[in-house]
Amino acid sequence: MVPRHTKRITALNWDQPGNAAWSFRHIRRLFPTAPVGRGEGPVAPLPEALQDLDRLPLARDDGSAITLLEFLQASDTNGFIVLHRGHVVYERYFNGQAPEHAHLAMSVSKSVAGDLMGILVAEERIDPASLVTDYLPELKSTGYAGATVQHVLDMQTGVRFVEDYYDLDSDAFKIDIACGWKPPRSADDPVSLNDMIRAIKPERAHGEFFTYRSADTDLLGWLMETVTGMDLADLLADRLWSKLGTEHEAYYAVDKVGTPLADGGFCASLRDFARFGQMHLNQGLFNGRQIVPADWVRRTRRGDPAKFRAEPYKTQMPKGAYSHQWWVRDSHTGVQLARGIFGQMIYIDPPNEMVAVKLSTWPKPTLPPMVVETLRALDTIAAWVTQDG
Repeated sequence: MVPRHTKRITALNWDQPGNAAWSFRHIRRLFPTAPVGRGEGPVAPLPEALQDLDRLPLARDDGSAITLLEFLQASDTNGFIVLHRGHVVYERYFNGQAPEHAHLAMSVSKSVAGDLMGILVAEERIDPASLVTDYLPELKSTGYAGATVQHVLDMQTGVRFVEDYYDLDSDAFKIDIACGWKPPRSADDPVSLNDMIRAIKPERAHGEFFTYRSADTDLLGWLMETVTGMDLADLLADRLWSKLGTEHEAYYAVDKVGTPLADGGFCASLRDFARFGQMHLNQGLFNGRQIVPADWVRRTRRGDPAKFRAEPYKTQMPKGAYSHQWWVRDSHTGVQLARGIFGQMIYIDPPNEMVAVKLSTWPKPTLPPMVVETLRALDTIAAWVTQDG
């Protein structure tokens, strides 16, 4: 690969095509971060039962076929791993990514935050039926007044928040400005995630239907810090990450005042994301302990498809829903995924006992046809790895 100093990767062009593969594994070189410690315990083993899936044929919309290896390369993959029944059956790295490298997970971070919420709910620190303002009374004059924690968990709040990654005036762009990922555009731009949340206005009644809003997850991060008195990075390390037997320290990108970006700033290695995914597949049980309550995990697999109307999500997942910060591909089977822009995904398939993680750097934040092709590829992989029972 071309050295970074030759390409002149900076905070202004870090996520552009040709730069992102380096940047997504070197966030610490570009922006301030907060460590998420792995703890002192031994690394939880991931036993191997490797299969040669490079030439596995995948069907395409036009009737042609492509091999799995060709698909991974064509879809700008940096790391890809498949676990079946807890064993690594396939693992590949591209574009300079290596097993020890943490990779920016974008909105996969939301599902990590959602599982952390489940732990605090079990500790009775947070009641999902309570109003957000019971914990954060300073939000009584914002769009979140009247919203319950459950509304926020399921992204069924009625706040006005535009999640448009191509509009420089969108609310999603303001999050990037607050984190230093994009340059300020006016004196009114927020300098922190919490300032951004304080400025959010109402748009409709809470609970009507799902609309994807990153601000909801950042609000959950603020809430969790408030009820525990801990920084989100330290809290995640204490309650979840250190209990997984992870191999490497993870970290969060933080905003200009040091607040971890709950909605999209989490960074970890491919195999550690696989450990997290396997824990979730096992209904919260991993590394010899119940880390996330099993009932919470079961709730993340059930959603209300009637409230899942937004496009392109409905086309991508016709039986889909959104629940507890997880995408539900099918509420009947419990297949679900954590997903993030530029092609990040943790795929949980309980019927086939399979976990897959894909870390990527697509040339654009969103590529709906690529989501459909990725899901189809995962269906083919699941059929292959389970064919011998």
